[in-house]
Amino acid sequence: EKLPRSEIMQLVLLLLLASTISCAPVVFIQDAALDALVSYLLIQREANQGVSKFYGEIMINADGIAPCNMIMGGKLHRLVNASTPLTLSSARGYNAFPYAYRSDCLKPASFKSIKGLTPTVTQPYVNADLWLADQLQAATEPVDVLCVTGITTLALVLQYNPSLVSKVKSVTWMAGAVHVKGNLDKTQIPYNQYTSWNQWAEWNVFFDPFAVEWLFHNTNFPINLAPLDVSDSATLNADFFKELKAHNKTAVGHFLNEGYQSVKAEPFYRLWNTAAIATYYHPEFFQACVNTNLTIITDFKDQGRLATPSEAPKSTVWRNVCVYEKFATGGLEKLYNYIATLGDI
Repeated sequence: EKLPRSEIMQLVLLLLLASTISCAPVVFIQDAALDALVSYLLIQREANQGVSKFYGEIMINADGIAPCNMIMGGKLHRLVNASTPLTLSSARGYNAFPYAYRSDCLKPASFKSIKGLTPTVTQPYVNADLWLADQLQAATEPVDVLCVTGITTLALVLQYNPSLVSKVKSVTWMAGAVHVKGNLDKTQIPYNQYTSWNQWAEWNVFFDPFAVEWLFHNTNFPINLAPLDVSDSATLNADFFKELKAHNKTAVGHFLNEGYQSVKAEPFYRLWNTAAIATYYHPEFFQACVNTNLTIITDFKDQGRLATPSEAPKSTVWRNVCVYEKFATGGLEKLYNYIATLGDI
């Protein structure tokens, strides 16, 4: 029986997609926030299935606390029996994440699913900044960088080693708010003339707008952005928890259930980071990203804002970025399943 033409075309597109990302070398930059830890599990699964080469993981002291970030990262490596390098960056942002957010890193310490596990790494930790420079220098093909935190580590490594810019194939980044408002909480710091906090910035950009400025001005590799525009709709709803429960079959499944239950009561919580990783491995979950000219505001007023030409008409430097703005029909449900099925392994 012949397949309908539409199904044949869909298979062809999937094969083309697979050939595009198959065995691409990947470096992951995160900060051990819960959804970032789960993002690691997604990338490790893709590597185990032969979809991409996983060169290693970088922790940055952003929306987390050191050494908690390395301990939790090491426990997850032990959970899935991974030998992937886990390194710690010394990079620091211009605007530090509030400790009220960063303390979420401590929650998994009490999770039954990983409490008894010994981390795969111990102090002194491998210096991520030197490690990344060495990895890029030795790479025989350009590397895809997946980042779900501030971009400072990558920017500094490239700033001090400009010849390595050509070793970066692309950057996929959970960051920014392009056509929606940002996520700086004015109940913590007010928006006024004494602060740089504002309604437009998103935390991963606000963390170090000067690193973003350097990347925008000095690189030309593709940047694929998964901003709040798309992740604002990735809520932790009843359907998501139903999926988690259905796949709660292993220690990984127990970790997912414990983890997301621990943030269930936080009304603002979203699947920010896992959605960003999905744009790389499963772009079919989303409407096609939109090529958008953006500039970064570094002045105190609106610092960290990713602005379009109409919002910053005086800017003379623009960076073309491909922005994911919306899920495709049924894409959010596919993301839920993509995450929940980690519980099957």
